[in-house]
Amino acid sequence: PERQLEELLRQAEESDPNRRFAAVENLVDRTEPEAVEKVLDGLSDNFSRIRIRAAERSVGMSPDRGWSVLASSLRDEDDWVREAAAMQASLRIARGRNPPPAFVVPALVAALDDESEVVRVGASSALAKRAGRIGRDGRIRPRMARAEQRRVADGWKAWLSRRPERAAPVPGPVHATRTDPAPSYSFSTLDREAVASSAPEGSLTLLHFW
Repeated sequence: PERQLEELLRQAEESDPNRRFAAVENLVDRTEPEAVEKVLDGLSDNFSRIRIRAAERSVGMSPDRGWSVLASSLRDEDDWVREAAAMQASLRIARGRNPPPAFVVPALVAALDDESEVVRVGASSALAKRAGRIGRDGRIRPRMARAEQRRVADGWKAWLSRRPERAAPVPGPVHATRTDPAPSYSFSTLDREAVASSAPEGSLTLLHFW
């Protein structure tokens, strides 16, 4: 098992994002501190699927650090990561184990203004379960009119303004810090101009396929 762990940790650092993701998938069910740290550190990976896994498994693997990772995931630049975090927050709070710390409440209230309806629905569901407000007024429903969604969000903001959790510092977003070399490529433009990956080395290059 120790040798297997070492191999998984090595694969989790490879340049191929799919191999990193496969390694993380095998690490999420392990309990060794190194495995837990690697999964939670996945929030700084540039591959969204790895960040999603970090959000989904954070609290289950490490209740102490996990809620901080989940709160940061609610502010990720990728919609899918934020959506996974909101749904996971709702699920974890509903289960009742590992109750969230104070900063999760303002993080969820802030998520009610997210551009993704999935995030708004998940965040309102998590708040309703956290506050014991299971009634209709506390939840944003799928396909609910946007004005009605704002009314629900305003209600939660007013509620938070009277709660001690309002002063809790919320963890900021974790930005991807991993960079990987671009694969080699060569092609011709519509003007028959040859382009190769070796030419613009050291400069920013945008490839737009349409």
